[in-house]
Amino acid sequence: MSCISARGCRIGEGRPKVIVPIVEYTEASILEKAAEFSTLCADCVEWRVDLFEGAKDLGVIAHCAAKLRVALKDKLLLITFRTKAEGGNVSLTHEEYLRYIRTVLDTDCADLIDIEFFTAGTDLAGLIKDTHTAGAKVVCSSHDFRKTPPQAELVSRMVQMQHAGADLPKLAVMPQSRIDVLELLAATAEMADQHPETPVTSKLTLCGALASTVRAAAASRSAARTGSSSNSFPCTSSTTRNFSPSNSMYASCARLRDMTSKSSTTRSSVYRTRSARTVPGCVCVCARHSSFSVTPF
Repeated sequence: MSCISARGCRIGEGRPKVIVPIVEYTEASILEKAAEFSTLCADCVEWRVDLFEGAKDLGVIAHCAAKLRVALKDKLLLITFRTKAEGGNVSLTHEEYLRYIRTVLDTDCADLIDIEFFTAGTDLAGLIKDTHTAGAKVVCSSHDFRKTPPQAELVSRMVQMQHAGADLPKLAVMPQSRIDVLELLAATAEMADQHPETPVTSKLTLCGALASTVRAAAASRSAARTGSSSNSFPCTSSTTRNFSPSNSMYASCARLRDMTSKSSTTRSSVYRTRSARTVPGCVCVCARHSSFSVTPF
């Protein structure tokens, strides 16, 4: 499997990489959070532009991005505008979305840029080419928070992302049953075995009884393997060519705090939910054959 390299960080090999999100509303609070995050051991910071008060003002976005780049120092920066159609906070027309991507590219501030698979549409390959020309990497994403599509559809989307030139295909889905969880795991395994050209990250958002089932299974597996307490979920590195469900990442927010903080101090603000729509207490399972994993929000 190929590996992505950005600012000396090799995504796709070694230990799981950790992203922490900036979801603040004002420029001042964004920069304050960036200064805090610049001291963490996290590998990357994601700026969610759609949650910014200036989300529809391209000039304001560019101005904030420039300041954010300085505040983060050498930390990797992923810039994401999650459209309302994909579970985000703000709606954009197709043309508005294209102008947004080109504005971010012109700032030369992002190491990685999230480009939505369906929102970009037929312009996807061109946007990816422009991003590479600008020296940034592409996280190509697709989100379905109502259901989990069948395995064949999940694989088809990720392969199309690869063919368009994406560096890191990403899926996020909402399972309605245990079978749906297996669909995503099987799709990820198929990508690892048959389409290893890029790392892939896949994410399940689990709530209610299904979350409890997965949480219990993860804790039971952990206890059986390590003898550790069932109250914590270990983060384990996945093998790039030898994917199995046991290599999936099961992580609690407390565990991620341990991974990203230089001290044992709790940094609860880092791990707050991304939006009011998030169900309190839900757990996310990141199943991937890359070593690039997204924090569980």
